[in-house]
Amino acid sequence: PRLEPNLVPELLEELRAKDIRMLYFFVQPAWELGAEEPVYVATESQIYGYDDEPFLAADLDEDKDVDGTDFALFATRWGDGVCDDCGGADLTGDGSVSAADLWELAADWLNEFE
Repeated sequence: PRLEPNLVPELLEELRAKDIRMLYFFVQPAWELGAEEPVYVATESQIYGYDDEPFLAADLDEDKDVDGTDFALFATRWGDGVCDDCGGADLTGDGSVSAADLWELAADWLNEFE
């Protein structure tokens, strides 16, 4: 929440008091007939507190950033259809590696944490 540009300080303090450091939503694009852009639907969410280890879903090599190495790992699983986590590349949790997962990887692209 601290990265949200329009978040008022009082709300940030309220979230901190409730031990909410990060809200993570898994979303999938859903196209409506005739729409020029997709509508994004949250399929799952996770709340992380200040003591929880932060993560980036697309950090497939677990080096605390999302870069070309993660993309290469993702690409090796592209199109996998029936798998548990597809080597971590199933970022949406739907059992396959598709455009929705690529969208999640793009959302994390070049992000990092300490």
